Amino acid sequence: MPFNQAIRKNSHILWTISLIQDITPEAQTKAELAEMVGDVVSTDTIDKTTLCLADTLQRFRFMIKDGLTEEEATIKCQEMAKTWHADNAESLRKLKESKKLSILTWDEFLNWSEYEKTVKDIERFYKENTRFSRDVDGRVRQELNKISHEAKITDRTQQIELIKRYLFEECAFQKFASSKYFDYELYKNPFPPAARDIKNNTDFVSPGVMVELYFTQFSSPPKNKPENKPVVQNYYNPTNLIPYGNIPVGIDFPPMWSNKQVYHYPSESSFNNRNSFSPVFSNSPPKQNGSPPKQTDFTDVKTAEQSRIEFAEFIEKSLKMLPEKDQKKAIESLVKFTTNEILPLFYNNTNELKT
Repeated sequence: MPFNQAIRKNSHILWTISLIQDITPEAQTKAELAEMVGDVVSTDTIDKTTLCLADTLQRFRFMIKDGLTEEEATIKCQEMAKTWHADNAESLRKLKESKKLSILTWDEFLNWSEYEKTVKDIERFYKENTRFSRDVDGRVRQELNKISHEAKITDRTQQIELIKRYLFEECAFQKFASSKYFDYELYKNPFPPAARDIKNNTDFVSPGVMVELYFTQFSSPPKNKPENKPVVQNYYNPTNLIPYGNIPVGIDFPPMWSNKQVYHYPSESSFNNRNSFSPVFSNSPPKQNGSPPKQTDFTDVKTAEQSRIEFAEFIEKSLKMLPEKDQKKAIESLVKFTTNEILPLFYNNTNELKT
């Protein structure tokens, strides 16, 4: 069976396709799309198909990657969409002939009268719902770790802000699409947890519509733990406090913390209402069992001097986001932490040298 579940008769499905050909040229296009279309066409219980190419959504990624304005990034998305439609004309023809194909554009969603309100509702849900905030933060970590070192926007706060705008818009799309009463929403892989949280919330998606549907043959197989190979754990590394070096694929801030930790990043509304700024770091690094492995390859690790400079820049930018009355309190907290935690390390090292 090509899908994760049986499909009811006479179903109308929404097929959402992510436009990422700039980083994965064969994803959901050309040969891969033709295979997917074959599965849809051969499924008798699918009566109608509406296809939505999530093209303009990618503008946030292009803004980070290429340092473009939102308008410039939107134009780039539109150019890629034209290429996608040209490359897949035959597959679209087959869908039109056998599955009553119609097209829903992402711009229709952006022009929806409830767009701004729904995005704000998603932001509010992020602040109020622990599970959703955890799933969003996890996705943010994954996306940050995929960003190339050559990304034109290098400020981590800006990157996080744009990625969160991407995710909130992606989630808000669920409410827009559900208003059209599609029976299923088809995607290449299982939906990300954050999108599933919205899909399963009746405040955003009505029960019985937009049921999750995906292709089983494209799901990643479970990874077997390799035998006789040491498990490399994500140990705390004090020279990597600001994650500007090479970081593993997968959004982490900082990258050395355990992926099980939950971090809350400043939302778009945080910059408009600075009192709502929330901390990035937890109070202490996660506890690890055993001793960290000795590093033998330092090509991807920044020097302590570079890390100190970058960390100082991060603290300065964080303070600037606070109103003046809170800046004083934050500075006092930093001084107290330095006095109680940092300076004793110096004295301890000095005493050890003397003995």
